[in-house]
Amino acid sequence: MPESLPQFSRRTALRTLAVTALAAPIALHPLTSAFAAPAATTLWHPDPATDGLKAFEGIEADRGGKHPDRKYVVVEGDHYRFNIWKDDRDTTGGGDRQRTESKGMVHNGAALKMTNGETWTISYDMYMPSSLHGTSKFTHIFQTKTPSTNGGPWVTIDLSRSGSTEIIQARAYANSGSPAIAKTDLAPLRDKWINISLTLTPGSKGVAGAIIRSGAGSSAPIAAQGRLTNVTIPDQGDYVRPKWGIYRSVQSASSDILDTYLLFKNYTATKN
Repeated sequence: MPESLPQFSRRTALRTLAVTALAAPIALHPLTSAFAAPAATTLWHPDPATDGLKAFEGIEADRGGKHPDRKYVVVEGDHYRFNIWKDDRDTTGGGDRQRTESKGMVHNGAALKMTNGETWTISYDMYMPSSLHGTSKFTHIFQTKTPSTNGGPWVTIDLSRSGSTEIIQARAYANSGSPAIAKTDLAPLRDKWINISLTLTPGSKGVAGAIIRSGAGSSAPIAAQGRLTNVTIPDQGDYVRPKWGIYRSVQSASSDILDTYLLFKNYTATKN
C-alpha cells in the first residue's frame, strides 16, 4: 500500500489552498457591496440604425391623432429622439397631461418580460436639454408598469422642482410617500450625455437600485446612487414593462412646460 501523506505535507497543502482561495478576486455588487451573482446575460442592446422603433413594443404619443404631421419618436444616427410640444395632450387625464413614450423591450421580434423574483439591470445614456424642466407636478422620464392591469407606475425617474431647485430622482413611486432611491440636482446634468443604470427585482416586496452618472458610459463619475428594499414592483401575474420618454402634467407652471425633447442611446438590459 502507498505510504500516507506526512502530516507536515498535509498541513502545507491545506495552507496553500487557503492562501490561493483568499488571493482569488471576488466581484462585489456595485450597489450592495455583497458577493456578486453569476455574470448577467445581455438580452437587449438595440441598434437604432438597424432596429429602429422595432426595438420597442410600441410608441405612445398623440394618441388622439391631433397632430399627424409631427414626428414624436425618431432615429437620429446612433440615438433615438423623443419630441414633445407644449400643446400636446394625451387621451388620459381629461386634458391635464401629455405623453411621448416608448414601451417595452423587443429582441428578435419577442417582448422581454421582467417577472417576480428575477433581477434585471437596465442601463442607457440620456441627453436632457435646458428646455426640459423639473416641474411641481409629475414629470416621468422613465417608468415601470404592468401591462395587463395598467398597474403602476412602480419605479420611476422623475424631474421635479423644490422652489427654484430642479431635481432628477429615481423613486419607488408606488410606495408610501414615493421615496427617492437616488436623487441629485438636475442643472449639472443638462446639455450633455449622462448614464442611468437601474437594477430591479420585481415583486410585491421587490428591490430597486439606481445609479445616475454625470457623463456617458458606466465609467463616468457618479452623481447619485442608492438602493431600496420592500419596493412595490409587482408583475401582478403578467410582467413589468419599462417605458422611456416624457410623460408630464401640464398643471405645472407654464414656464416649465415647453417644446422640448429627450435623446437616448446605448440601451442595454441584462438578466442575472
